[in-house]
Amino acid sequence: MMKKALVWDPVMRSSAQKYDPCIKLEGGKCKIECEDCKITLIADRFLGEEFQKEILGKLGKSKGKYPYVMIADTLGCNLRCWFCYAYKFFDKKSAERNNCEISYVSPKRLAEQFACKIQKLSEFENLIRIAQDKEKMDPRRCKGAVKHLKMRLPLMRIRISGGEPLFSTKETLLDPVIPDNLIISTVRFWLKFFEELDKLIGKLKNEGKINIIDKEKVKNKEWKSDLPFPTCLAERSGRLNIRFDTNGILFGKKEITDAFIGGLLTLFEQNKLNNVFLEVDYSFKGATPIEYRWSQREELPVNSSKINFDYELNEHPQWKGYQNITEAIKKYCKQDEKFWNCVGITVERGIDHHIPYKTYLYCKEALKWDKFSKKTGIKLSVVNNPIEMFNWRNWRPKTCFIDNGANIKIITNDGKEFDLGETHDINEFDIFRRKYYPNCYFLIYPVEKKIVLLKKRVDNVKLYPSQRKFIEAAPVGWGFSGSPENWKVALRERKWGLKKKHEKLWKKIKPGDLVVFYVTRPYSKIIGFGYVKELTEENYPLWPDEIRENVARYPLRIILEEIKVINDWNKGIKPTALNVRHGINPIYEKQELERIIRHFKQY
Repeated sequence: MMKKALVWDPVMRSSAQKYDPCIKLEGGKCKIECEDCKITLIADRFLGEEFQKEILGKLGKSKGKYPYVMIADTLGCNLRCWFCYAYKFFDKKSAERNNCEISYVSPKRLAEQFACKIQKLSEFENLIRIAQDKEKMDPRRCKGAVKHLKMRLPLMRIRISGGEPLFSTKETLLDPVIPDNLIISTVRFWLKFFEELDKLIGKLKNEGKINIIDKEKVKNKEWKSDLPFPTCLAERSGRLNIRFDTNGILFGKKEITDAFIGGLLTLFEQNKLNNVFLEVDYSFKGATPIEYRWSQREELPVNSSKINFDYELNEHPQWKGYQNITEAIKKYCKQDEKFWNCVGITVERGIDHHIPYKTYLYCKEALKWDKFSKKTGIKLSVVNNPIEMFNWRNWRPKTCFIDNGANIKIITNDGKEFDLGETHDINEFDIFRRKYYPNCYFLIYPVEKKIVLLKKRVDNVKLYPSQRKFIEAAPVGWGFSGSPENWKVALRERKWGLKKKHEKLWKKIKPGDLVVFYVTRPYSKIIGFGYVKELTEENYPLWPDEIRENVARYPLRIILEEIKVINDWNKGIKPTALNVRHGINPIYEKQELERIIRHFKQY
């Protein structure tokens, strides 16, 4: 029986911890219920602002609330995009090195796993109960899960991702019959999967376990989230959307394209493709050939004068694959026009400069997707796949660029520069960025010698998938973060507490260290500061959530002195330049800390 390798990175698919009923939280770690299943339910954050307005706006949902996608990541890829989200599992060796879980499944078993997940989502009351239990078990990690699920936002699609699902090696595709062509064997794997999934989706529809409504009906306000969960918004009437990610290089061979698209037509003609719509999601790695080669480290460093649109389309390594797919779809739809309901193609900007961060490859003339669209005639997806120098929680630069041999330069609108290649200190980089942002932009370009940052990496702090955390040996202060009810007790007792998982950071605190106090919602502000008197361990409940559970959740205590707190917490300071995610947060921004202290000393 043919089997394909799927992979799961628990860190990257972090929102699954909140919503997926098959994810268990055990001892601070998450685990999937069935060992061979790597399918997870996550928030679909890549649909863009247009979708928020066009679809969720019609449902009366506010911006920033995300629908869902069920996703399976395949192991292995034929490209090495140095900014890729799936760098942890380029191949089996890298997956094992990065603690990504691997399992091999047959097409039938993979289809059954998707159907099983849908079945569990349809059991809505049980889904809510599981989410409630998770919120109690880990309120920080699973905060808001129940509220979000009760909104009954749509299941947009299932997604086959992980680099290039069509690519296979002998490590990633197990075929009992030694194949002449591994890629053609992989095509057969996916065709069999589509056949099996179509059969199961039809069964689930008949049983009322999944509801599929046309997207156009939502636009016309014919649906208001009143159907049972899960409901999928269909691109083609009555069909569940399958997003099949590809970089298109393999589709550059006509035999592979015909085997894939022609194989779908055969299934349709055999009445085996009635309930799913396959959307080939084609990701271009740059608007010009030079940008593509830059993305693959094939031509480094890039001469910025070469980044222009005076090139023949066939020079772009991904153009041929796109052309083959579109021609094959047209050809087979001519044979049977109803086949149009089964397959389509969407083109995404695989790398993009995102306006809020204004990040470019090598020069400001890079990544001109509007010119690419005009040259090719392709209407690009509105989805953003930005190269984000900064993530929404932590404004430090993404270090994957540094790790993969890049330099980062900030250039202000009036011509001032900060070159990380010359000054390796991330603190200095961040001070410069805060001073001039948003009146600046960022350039990423490769260098011959890898930059070594003047920071020490710490892996003991749990991070979101897009983050890399760097701290120095001696912070200039500490930020303590907690709820209003916990701060009322802390200020009365002149004491703060931390969980055991923060023990390494707790041990770095010294008497005399400066501490700022951050209160979470509804204030979300720094309300004062104090100094550390001493450290102690105490195993009795003190804070309200400890007393409710009758357990000392924060046994690592810090005794405080010389406390200064404003009476009106609404007059506190927003921590725009400080990280306040955890109960304890090292502070390295000396100037920002001094500004905060000056603010409170005036009261």
